[in-house]
Amino acid sequence: MAIMDQDEFWAIVDRAREGIEDTRTAEGAKQVAEKVGQRLAELGREAAVAFDLRYAVLDAESYDWNLWGAAYLMRGGCSDDAFDYFRGWLVTQGRSIWERALRDPDTLAELGIDPDDDFLLCESMLSVGRAAFDEDADFFDAVDAARAELPADTFNGPLLGDDFDHEDDDAVHARYPRLAEIYLQSEDVPGLPASVPNAQSCQRAHRCTLMAASLARWATRRSSRCVAVARCLRCSLVPKSGCGVLSLDQLVP
Repeated sequence: MAIMDQDEFWAIVDRAREGIEDTRTAEGAKQVAEKVGQRLAELGREAAVAFDLRYAVLDAESYDWNLWGAAYLMRGGCSDDAFDYFRGWLVTQGRSIWERALRDPDTLAELGIDPDDDFLLCESMLSVGRAAFDEDADFFDAVDAARAELPADTFNGPLLGDDFDHEDDDAVHARYPRLAEIYLQSEDVPGLPASVPNAQSCQRAHRCTLMAASLARWATRRSSRCVAVARCLRCSLVPKSGCGVLSLDQLVP
């Protein structure tokens, strides 16, 4: 079976994006995936498998350290599976954004995403062709059979690009200057005890394992909203707001 033409693949995705208020959100991205599935169900099983094969090719082409680093920065960490789902989310943003992000992940800064929104995942996009089949197993069997007809390296390749230390702020700023300005902002957090000098803003993702026994907890008000702040006693980093460490009724002076 032939792999779907790239233009046809992206035409389906971009058409599915029409009418959705904000595809950047988890709900918006999921709606795109659902509409793609509906279209593939209309086109039939062969088209659904061909679409999946093209997706697998794009997945291999985007298996890149540079893009992974951007996902790590935007999400405050990014596992193997999360990187798969992040690329699913990126597909739902459309062809133009996808292609620009692969050339230069720092262009993702132009999307205007709230830095407190670190979900940026769309797992359902990874196997959206299931909508054209009555049973999921039939879809996966059809995909496996189609892949078996193609060279093994069509979908599987090495991790592209050069690795770097995602915890090195200088390296992050060098690679992603615009994203770093959004996600690595550092500032004094008002209201914290003097024992927490130069505590980083809650806009920065926490970079170590949070253990209940090693947390110092405070809360403060900033920009007319409650911000929960937790400092790890090991590394002094502060997680993003919305971590649930403290709720509004637990605010302390």
